[in-house]
Amino acid sequence: MEEGEILEVMIDVGTPLVGTLYTGRVTAKEGPSFWVDIGLQKPALLQRPRQNYQVGQRVLVQLKRPPLVEKYLIKNAEVSDAISVSGDFLYYTPGKKGIHCSSQIRDKEWRGLTLEALTSIAQPEEGIVLKGLSYGRSSADIEKDLQNVRLTWEKIQQDYQGSKKGGHIIYQGSKPWISYVSHWEKEIISTDNADLIVLLKQKNIPETHLKFFLKPPWKTSFKEKIDSLCEEQVPLRGGGYLIVEEGHTLTAIDVNTTAPGDTQLTSGVKMTSDSERFEFVQLALNEAIRHLYLRKIGGIVVIDLPRISNPKHQKALLKIAKSYEGSSLQVLGFTKSGLLEMTKRKDEMSLKQILGEKGAL
Repeated sequence: MEEGEILEVMIDVGTPLVGTLYTGRVTAKEGPSFWVDIGLQKPALLQRPRQNYQVGQRVLVQLKRPPLVEKYLIKNAEVSDAISVSGDFLYYTPGKKGIHCSSQIRDKEWRGLTLEALTSIAQPEEGIVLKGLSYGRSSADIEKDLQNVRLTWEKIQQDYQGSKKGGHIIYQGSKPWISYVSHWEKEIISTDNADLIVLLKQKNIPETHLKFFLKPPWKTSFKEKIDSLCEEQVPLRGGGYLIVEEGHTLTAIDVNTTAPGDTQLTSGVKMTSDSERFEFVQLALNEAIRHLYLRKIGGIVVIDLPRISNPKHQKALLKIAKSYEGSSLQVLGFTKSGLLEMTKRKDEMSLKQILGEKGAL
């Protein structure tokens, strides 16, 4: 949280961790894809494999998406044979050439110097992707991290060669939030979890940077914020509100400019010009997409925005939506009925599915 607003939610639900490496066994072929037994209840789907496999063949795979428990079914896990090993500051991709940098790092001078330093020590058959967390670190720190990841990859290969059975875990990295918290340097980390304090000390975080609360003063407000992410109604700053209706395969978000009855939760918004209307719609669109990520919503998404007649404003809204596009979100554009349509890959259960209708923290 920052200034009372939740920026990101990470929940450990006990499912297999994304990034875990398995010794898999190919059980079936389906078109260009394969089904691989990795020891879970159902075989995992291997799409776009880097090579052709035979049924019964042993293969090293990495979990890309855990099984999803939906209302009516359990979706199979997804794996990849394009391996990526995570370090503190970089991702190591053996067999995939190239050195790249996170788009979050926009300091061109730092990017150039760091990529140049890595190019001088990179081996021919390895790929490196710098994380956003690497920004500001010295070349020596990043080179040390690269050496550690190389040693990890060597051990993974040795363990894989010694593992003959399918479904065996070869490597399981840290939970993603641990890496995030371990390099959080803006302010003191406070928690009511004594085990987390011990874990973070093991990660060489100074004791002066950690604070334990038996009853944290922020926990009540945090719980209220999390609970609000499971509610349909989202008040907008300055008036108006969103209605987020999350469905099994489709999520509809309705933007309203008036207050629902006499409720104190929201108030109406008055717009007397095209520019005021455009400003409100921009705010609503940004908030709607923010909630897609916070609530971990996936599938088809349609957003019913207030109508904008100015063609320039329409193009500007589409540009705003497309600025969020990445590996998981694709903006399809406006439908004939004026709805903004997009798709978001579902890599995990949504917050509502995990916590229930009103939250369970």
